[in-house]
Amino acid sequence: MTIESLRTNLMQEKQLVDNILVLYEQFENAAGTEKNFFANAIISLLNQVDIINNSVPRILDEIKSAKQLPIVIQREAEIQIAIIGQITLDKKDKKKYLKELEISKRAINELKKKTKEPKTREIEVFKKPNQLASASSKLFGRMSFNLVEKGSFKFINTQLRKANMPYLLSTYLSLMFFFTLVVFIVSILAAVLFTFFKVGYLAGQFFPSFSLNLENIGQRLLTNIMYSLSLPILTFAAFLLYPSGEASSIKTRIDNELPFAVLHMSSIAGSGVEPSRIFRIIAMSKEYPAIGKEIRKIVNQINLYGYDLITALRNTAKSTSNDSLAALLNGLATNISSGGTLKDYLDKKASDTILDYKLSRKRYSNMAETSMDIYIGVLIAAPLIFMILLIMINAIGIAFVGLNLITISLLIVGGTILINIGFLIFLKFRQPPQ
Repeated sequence: MTIESLRTNLMQEKQLVDNILVLYEQFENAAGTEKNFFANAIISLLNQVDIINNSVPRILDEIKSAKQLPIVIQREAEIQIAIIGQITLDKKDKKKYLKELEISKRAINELKKKTKEPKTREIEVFKKPNQLASASSKLFGRMSFNLVEKGSFKFINTQLRKANMPYLLSTYLSLMFFFTLVVFIVSILAAVLFTFFKVGYLAGQFFPSFSLNLENIGQRLLTNIMYSLSLPILTFAAFLLYPSGEASSIKTRIDNELPFAVLHMSSIAGSGVEPSRIFRIIAMSKEYPAIGKEIRKIVNQINLYGYDLITALRNTAKSTSNDSLAALLNGLATNISSGGTLKDYLDKKASDTILDYKLSRKRYSNMAETSMDIYIGVLIAAPLIFMILLIMINAIGIAFVGLNLITISLLIVGGTILINIGFLIFLKFRQPPQ
């Protein structure tokens, strides 16, 4: 029995403790059955630490008495020791240690099988080129590139970056021209078709029937073409407006996540880690999908392009769609460059953003209460009162604008439905992020 055995045992205990800490961190973030796997593995590792620790006093006694005991007695004492791999244990603990070792291996293997597929899905890979984008670029690539070189459509390029859309400006313009051309061709063909043919339905048939119609062809052709030209114009306008709409949607999601992300960053900063490490943790977190994409821009500019942290923060602030996040990133850049305390700055921003979040929820709550009062008055009480008045008027025999009671009732029901839909749309747009 040597000091080497004691050192080996202690190193093994240290390794087990490190593994326990890693598993415990995973245990806190796990859910459902995964927690059971982590718990079983941690308990098994703790039992292994206890078993190894039980052998330490015996090893110390053997080291102490090694020079004093006769060789025969020393061998009798060593019979009580079992060696597994490089670990020295009490012989009575050998079976127990092997059992715990098997339990921990089985639990970890089961966990690997269970989490293997989700981990594969979480890995972000570069997507293959879009075939439609490639075809569009072949047709309109040169024209789009020339427009970009001239400085046209700069506002779209800004919105593309803010919307995190994976297109170069020239590629997006090619797609816009391609779809506009396709819609134009289809609409012209439809205009010609409806000019020479009359669409109708035959009794007992589901599909429409076409019959030749040669009356007033010139006038109808001109009218149909004028109507059909509105479709490519709408398509072109939709492509112009879509990036800004997507950027606005991302801005709303960032507003929802920002208070909690800043609070998380403040907690990490309190541990004294390197500032760039804070952004790596937030970027890898699944709790902030919208902010995570913006923060990954910072990490990529540092790791791939070689920018320093301050430059990466300011570049990302220019390309984000959310003004609050841009102000946060610019403030972080200023704080780091001036040597300020990052923890204090993030604490202040966290309190401000959480206060804004609470105020927005309170404003929405007050607005919802007012809207509910209006809804009850306009869409519940008013139609009922109006229907009662109509019934009384009908009983008296007074005509109402030449409409009978059934027609007026249908108009009231239809109007109520439309107002309800409008009311729901209004609440949806006024609702703060969930």
